[in-house]
Amino acid sequence: MIITAPGKVVVWGEYAVLTGAPAAVMAIDRYAYCELSTSANFSSFTAHGFLTPGLHSPDRAVPTTPVTSLFAAILKEMGHTKLPSHLDCAMDTSAFYSSGTKMGLGSSAALSCAIYAGLCGILEHEPNWQEALRAHRAWQGGGGSGLDVAASWHGGVIRYQQESVAQTLWPENWHCSIVFTGSSASTPTQVAKFSAWGDSEKSSRLDALAQASENLFQQNPDLDDLRHYTSRLRELDRAGDLNIFTQEHERLATIAGDLDMVYKPCGAGGGDIGIAITENPQLLQKFCTQAALAGFTALDTEIAAHGIQTRENAD
Repeated sequence: MIITAPGKVVVWGEYAVLTGAPAAVMAIDRYAYCELSTSANFSSFTAHGFLTPGLHSPDRAVPTTPVTSLFAAILKEMGHTKLPSHLDCAMDTSAFYSSGTKMGLGSSAALSCAIYAGLCGILEHEPNWQEALRAHRAWQGGGGSGLDVAASWHGGVIRYQQESVAQTLWPENWHCSIVFTGSSASTPTQVAKFSAWGDSEKSSRLDALAQASENLFQQNPDLDDLRHYTSRLRELDRAGDLNIFTQEHERLATIAGDLDMVYKPCGAGGGDIGIAITENPQLLQKFCTQAALAGFTALDTEIAAHGIQTRENAD
């Protein structure tokens, strides 16, 4: 069987979601692929994107490497200690990388969902996205809000809040471009920095950010609401010295601001990707041209209408 799961972009709600506020998350058409079949004599694991050397094992025990440890975490959550049979597994997350650099589109969550769904099929186990979330969390050491797994599993644009998922609509008059800054960021590192910030000012900044995120769901959102949210995110960044808005993000924000567009980092920031939004498609094209001239990469992406998908390999 071949299983695919899309990546994600946080449109708004980053950091606020860690306090219980809602976040808007968009699944995008960059996919993690996992192809599983059974083998008579040995297990085989290969991966592209998330690189690992080709592995072969005559045992049903999961080899101890970073990518195969994900299998172990998933199987444990499902109540198994060994592989269900000898597996031939090929994984591919290369769509989440640019010239070998990870872009921050949720590759590990997408791959985790794909592997989990494939193992559910082989084990005739009823799939449950929250079980997939628990497995991914265990693999990553117990952190994270889970919004990346939710987006990969459900697809579309979702409202995510404390493991509750609801589909929401992307405003018809919003046109956006997702831009890679050229540098990769570590979400666990960024979140750890945020968690370690103990200043008394943190609570008031987070309350303001959470309210701004909530307000974007109260009505059809407009760009002024998003500007307000982005301002609250910037204030949080400055107060906590979190480096969410890196120099690259600031440069992209300046380009967007000169065109009367909204630009913000997506997710934990510190690098990775950002999103520029406008109601004028001509301005969006100008932004992409100027961003490219400044050395940034505007990604060719669309909303992934579907989340996890499984099909039989006819070969």
